[in-house]
Amino acid sequence: MARAYGLLLGFALLGCAPGPPGTGGPPQDLPKAKPLPAYPVVQDGQRYLIGKRDGLYRGERSSNTYPRRFLIVDGTDAPKWDAKTRSLTWPLREGEKRIYISESLETSDTPVPVTDSPVIEIAGDAEASQAVAQLQEMLRQGVIANGDVAPSPFGAVSTRFGGHVFWDADVWVFPALMFTDPARARTIANYRLKHAPLWRVEAQKWVRQNRPVWGREIGPLPSDTSGAEHRSTGLKVPWETDVNGNNKAMGNSQYQDHITASVALGLSWAADLGLAPADEVNHFQEAATNFFLYRIEDNDQDEYHIRNVMGPNEFHRVDNDLYTNLAARAVFYRTSAFYRASNRHTSYRVDAARIVIPRDAEGRLKNASNDPETTYQQVSGLLAAFPLQDPEAEREALSLIERFSSRITPNGPAMSASIEATVLARNGKADEALKRWRESWQPYMDGPLIFREKPLTGDTPFITGAAGCLNTVIYGFCGVRLDRTAQPGAKFDYKLRSGMVVSIRPNLPTGWERIILPEFWLDGQKHRLEVTRDTVTVTPLP
Repeated sequence: MARAYGLLLGFALLGCAPGPPGTGGPPQDLPKAKPLPAYPVVQDGQRYLIGKRDGLYRGERSSNTYPRRFLIVDGTDAPKWDAKTRSLTWPLREGEKRIYISESLETSDTPVPVTDSPVIEIAGDAEASQAVAQLQEMLRQGVIANGDVAPSPFGAVSTRFGGHVFWDADVWVFPALMFTDPARARTIANYRLKHAPLWRVEAQKWVRQNRPVWGREIGPLPSDTSGAEHRSTGLKVPWETDVNGNNKAMGNSQYQDHITASVALGLSWAADLGLAPADEVNHFQEAATNFFLYRIEDNDQDEYHIRNVMGPNEFHRVDNDLYTNLAARAVFYRTSAFYRASNRHTSYRVDAARIVIPRDAEGRLKNASNDPETTYQQVSGLLAAFPLQDPEAEREALSLIERFSSRITPNGPAMSASIEATVLARNGKADEALKRWRESWQPYMDGPLIFREKPLTGDTPFITGAAGCLNTVIYGFCGVRLDRTAQPGAKFDYKLRSGMVVSIRPNLPTGWERIILPEFWLDGQKHRLEVTRDTVTVTPLP
């Protein structure tokens, strides 16, 4: 996961929210702490914005579970994040006031979230339906619509990570929005395409530095590389970028080279759904391919390796990380299709099938060639089954869950269980998926619109985890799939203008009567999607 460091920014914001009128600051029993996002709620029949303040009570020692105080704001405007000044603004209208309360929301009556936007409905499971409504609201407040600043893992207004952008935006958040809220999904694609020129410079810099990888350097480019004089060094997406696209990666996380393929993956979805210009995305994919051509290393067997990387697991330095290699292979395949469609001829060729896919002695997929198979911070190789949808990984997805699920640390980020639930549902194990899906949000939500990165600890709202849970509903239980052809057993399929196919095969668990997506977008047209165990109804809306 993303590197947690936004402390300097947090210090700059300490105590910046004013106290009650006339006090000149926060009450003495409320510790100074950075303000975090506010959310609309109803309490005692009144509409409020409620904002959490994390911090320690005076005199207490640090721990993983922070005492919490809440700030009620009488009004309807959410706080605004100013990316240039990196500060939060809490607008008030005339006559409105801020009121501090001393008791935790968890020990008082729980307010009901308010939303003026349509929400996904789950008939037959009120608890799940309420949770999904809150998850959707977190994404609405965490991602700007029709903008060009992609969200941080903690949303558009959080001070965590300084508002920096990671792969969370592309691999987790974008899928949760691309069918249900295209205006917000488009923001992520806009950000990536806008800053592509900066990341071409990053690739050039990397080559000039003798292609550093984790623990060593690959070395200078060989002078006899076929076509090298005609080839760009490509595009290298930094692991962590600020609102202006600048590289902010530090430490070993900068060797998570799957970020370049992950961003290309998200953009491919955007182009397929008409949320980004196809020509710009194709050139981005081509540049990503060029980077990986310089990143791979071959051996005497003419196999292509990607060595010394940090994979999604983040615990180990490995060779041939499964997700990294399969994602890079997908980039190669898509670029090859672009060349064929445009009748382009190139002076170089790389056989994507030669990229090493790690397997154990029994021929089963493994997370990396030298994976120690001890513990994992989060799900790793399974990402190749979803969201990557690599055919090899999908065929062995249940085996990957069986062999590696128990080795994921229970205090890891929230998304592992949601990925497993999505894969289980797609493989006809909906009831087991439901159990796993509940494990992906129940331990992380301890209040209205509060979702933590780890079980009941850390900052909130963690929109990456919220998005993962929504993805299970959309792609697991509803069974939505974007691919070249319709999935077997589909109850509905639709060929997009891009030529890709959206198909739906429901996987509802026991007790769920239907799922309704009030907004489901196909080729710019809004629809209402209703899924039961045996039927799919897609109705165009004005």
